[in-house]
Amino acid sequence: MDRQNGVEFRLWIVIIRCDVYGLLKLMYARLDYFSQEIVDEIVHHVEDARDIAKLSVTCKSFQETGYNVRSMHVKVLNEDHEWARNLVDMSSPNSGLESRNLKDTVVNIIAKKHCIKQLCIEVEPRLQSKEVPENEGQRTDFWMSDPYFVRKWLPRAGATLQHLCIVDYGKQAIMRRSSVLKIISENCKLVKTLDLRNMYIDTSDCGVMTSMVSMTLRCVKVTVGTLDDMNTIMPNLQTLALLGVFGVEKGNLKFKNMKVLCLGLSTPAENVLMDLPSLEKLELKMQCPQDLRIVAPQLKYFAFNMKVPEESKVQVCCGDTTKVHATKDLPGGLLELLYGASSFGTFALRLERNRSNCKTLYVDIPCMALKEDGTFFTVSKDVSLNLPCFENLHNFEHP
Repeated sequence: MDRQNGVEFRLWIVIIRCDVYGLLKLMYARLDYFSQEIVDEIVHHVEDARDIAKLSVTCKSFQETGYNVRSMHVKVLNEDHEWARNLVDMSSPNSGLESRNLKDTVVNIIAKKHCIKQLCIEVEPRLQSKEVPENEGQRTDFWMSDPYFVRKWLPRAGATLQHLCIVDYGKQAIMRRSSVLKIISENCKLVKTLDLRNMYIDTSDCGVMTSMVSMTLRCVKVTVGTLDDMNTIMPNLQTLALLGVFGVEKGNLKFKNMKVLCLGLSTPAENVLMDLPSLEKLELKMQCPQDLRIVAPQLKYFAFNMKVPEESKVQVCCGDTTKVHATKDLPGGLLELLYGASSFGTFALRLERNRSNCKTLYVDIPCMALKEDGTFFTVSKDVSLNLPCFENLHNFEHP
C-alpha cells in the first residue's frame, strides 16, 4: 500500500467510524482510486451491522465485500424496542413507518454473510435497564436465545463461526429455558470462544465442542447438572468464567487443560469438586457451597472472596490428589493472593505458607451489603475487626 493510498485509507476509516453516510455518497467518485484490497480492509474494519448495511448500498464494491465480512456486531437498541411498542397508526400514510419484525431482520442480515468468524448479538444496556410493564415478560419478540429463532440463522453462519457472543434481553429470556447451547454444539464445530448472558440455559443433550477453549456465562440461570455436563461438552476448555450463575446444586469440574477459572455461583450449592491439574488462576467470589474441594497443584494467583459459614467445609488439595489440607493450608506456590473472606482467623497461616513465593497481597475487608442488582444497600453489621498482624508483610508489593 503506497503512502497516498495509506492516508486515504485512514481517512475512510475515520469517516466510517463517525458514521458520516452523506460523505460516503459524496466521495463515491474516488472509489476508482482504491484497489480491491483497500476496499476489503475498509469494510473489514467496520463491525456494526447498521454501518455495514450503509456501506453496502454505497457502491457495488462495498456491497460485494460486505457479504464477506469476518466480524459483525448486531445491536438491539432501545429505539427498536420503543418502535415495536409504539402504538402508531400504521395505516396512516403520514406515519413513514413500515411493518417489520426484529428477529426477521437479524436473520436476513446474517443470511447474507458468507464467511463470518466473529459474531455478537447484543441487547444494549439501556434497554436492559429500562422500566417496562409487567406483561413484558409474557412477550418473546426480543428473546434472542429463542431456539426457534437461533435455528433460523445459526446453521447458515455456523460453518465458519469461531467466536460467538449473545447478550439476551433478560426480562423475556431469564424465565424461558433455551436449548441454545445444544444448537451451537450441533452447528458450530469451529467455535473457540462463547459468551452467553442474561438467559436460561439447558445444557442437556449437547454435542461435543472440541475446539472450545473459552466459555463465559454471565447473569444466567442453568439446569442442575450444568457443571458435570461441561466436562463432556467442552473437554479442552482453558478458560471458564461463571459470573452470577443461578441454579447449580452440585457438580464436578475436571479439565486437564484449564488455566483460568472464575467461579461466581449466586446460589449455594451442596457440593462442588474441582480437579484442575493445570489451573494457574482461580477466583472464588460466590455463595459458599456446603462442601467445596479444590485440586489445583499449579495454582499461582488465588482470589478467595466469599463468606464461609461454620457448617461449610472448604478444602484445598496440594499436588497429590490424595493429600487433602484444610483451607488454612493453601498451596505453597502462590505468587498473588487476594483474601476477602469475612473472617481473618486463619489469614496468618496462609501468609506463612506462601511467604517465600508470594509477591503481591490484597486484603479485601467486606463491610457493605449490596442489593440484588449489585448497588449499595447498607453498611454490614458485625464486621470482624480482629485483623491479622501486618508486621510480617514488608516483603509483599503494594497493590
